[in-house]
Amino acid sequence: MDADPKTYRSGQGDYSLIQRSTGSDPGHFAQLQHADMSWQKRWLLHGLPETLALLLAVASTHSLLSVLIASLLLRLAWVAAEVIHGTGHTLARALVDRNPRVICLENLLEHRSAVQMAKALLPLAAIGPAGWGYLPEAWLDVGDPAPWKLRLKASGGILLHGAVLAVALVALAQLTGSGPGIPLAAEGLLGLILSNLWLALASRSDLQAVLSGQGTRLYCGNFGLVASPHSSGEMDLLSSRAVQIFHRMGRETELRGAQAGGGLVMTLNRQGDNCFVGHKIVNAKRGDLTPSLEAGFRRRRRRARHGGFRPHPAGLMACWHYRFGTSGPPAVRETHWQEWSPARRCRLWRLGEDGLWHGSWQTVHHRVTHNGDFETYEGFGSPLDVASSLGPWLDQALHQPSPAVVDSARIAGMMDLLICQGDWYAAVRWAFLSTLAAFPHTPSAEALERWTRHFEGAFLAQVKEGPAPALAGPMERGWILRLTE
Repeated sequence: MDADPKTYRSGQGDYSLIQRSTGSDPGHFAQLQHADMSWQKRWLLHGLPETLALLLAVASTHSLLSVLIASLLLRLAWVAAEVIHGTGHTLARALVDRNPRVICLENLLEHRSAVQMAKALLPLAAIGPAGWGYLPEAWLDVGDPAPWKLRLKASGGILLHGAVLAVALVALAQLTGSGPGIPLAAEGLLGLILSNLWLALASRSDLQAVLSGQGTRLYCGNFGLVASPHSSGEMDLLSSRAVQIFHRMGRETELRGAQAGGGLVMTLNRQGDNCFVGHKIVNAKRGDLTPSLEAGFRRRRRRARHGGFRPHPAGLMACWHYRFGTSGPPAVRETHWQEWSPARRCRLWRLGEDGLWHGSWQTVHHRVTHNGDFETYEGFGSPLDVASSLGPWLDQALHQPSPAVVDSARIAGMMDLLICQGDWYAAVRWAFLSTLAAFPHTPSAEALERWTRHFEGAFLAQVKEGPAPALAGPMERGWILRLTE
């Protein structure tokens, strides 16, 4: 699922191995999510500093100007605490990995822009832990994932919070002991203490990572379910229990983003082939993604069931993906799952336990859910830029235009190319592209089909001579050598 598993989400709520998500657009996300919030959550997200400043003013008989200054100090204290958290993780990584180059503004701000954080200083602007409501996520590259190193890096934010708390408490004691009343400087220090304490206590997954040496929870929008086959006699491709689990996981994943979503389940079609049944939607402005997706997905599953599809006998295999649009507005075609090539029927070969090759016509189809960046592919003699070189080349190599502009679609396309086992067409195609063809030249579909017929015909002629020992090496399988000469 991860293109680069060495990233983690900051402990402001959760410390997690996640996929990198490129720049977010909280303003656009707000248009979709703000209307769904209760007034209590809106108050917590926007007005908590002003309310606290007003209460302090009432207690200290401060003026309205003092209220505005106090609210600004509280907001400044919160933003400072967020920077302190990122600084702790960044410094810990620089020291543990002995890599001072990681100390940069991007990491100190945990991949949030300075403009986004400065907006939190405005009166009644959204403020709170990263990823809460529609606030942007915070994340850092984990670097060396060795357990003992990861423990130290996970503790960096909490340790720096503790140091700041100690200094702030000493300074606050000196200020409050100098005379009656609560000066504005003391209010600012109090806000800094509370903000650092809150973030330290909210870093529950930092503590889990310190104890385990691992970041095991994936907060990337992908979630799935693997279970034994159900025998309750239900007609749905998903059991009622599976739907309940999906609702619970979906509600949790909505915290990451709920602009769009998709789900799919592995089934058997009328011919007994493995196949997917899935559905994708873009959430309405005032929509509720999880029940809305399930309503459409359920209708799609019922139509498939009436068309002869049935639950997979091996068990339940289903996955979902919730998307927070980072490179543009949400759209169904950009929503996961992603696929490049449509399902196709081909003859797949396997070596049986009897030592004989068996071929059967099956459906080949690849779908992927993924979060992260796929920017460069190391192949064909040099690194290739995915957007400008590999993507357009895949259009020609797969004889199929790109279904979407997201990186994940190109990962699906590479899966179509690289998964070749038992498939002569795919094997001949990749063998030619990776050895004989000069990038970016590609053979025509007609040429590939002609070559495949020759290779498969020669293969059939050779295997008729007798069984091929399953454990024989290349030199013992003379017919394989003759086939490749």
